[in-house]
Amino acid sequence: MNLIIKDKNYKSLSPCIISWAKYALAMKKIKPQNSKKCSLEYWIKVLEFLIRKYPTFYNARESAIAKFDFVKR
Repeated sequence: MNLIIKDKNYKSLSPCIISWAKYALAMKKIKPQNSKKCSLEYWIKVLEFLIRKYPTFYNARESAIAKFDFVKR
């Protein structure tokens, strides 16, 4: 069962990008195998969503933004 995650505007967030963001924030150890790309704006949006949901990862925010090269277009 896939859980659909939506932002504050009720738009679905990409599970592939969420997976990369969790990896960048060190919420998960296994590197994602997908090759989905996104903009920097979207990357930050997903990171901010996850940090709001899991505030203990706030300290990893800047390093996760710097890891944008994982998913840049």
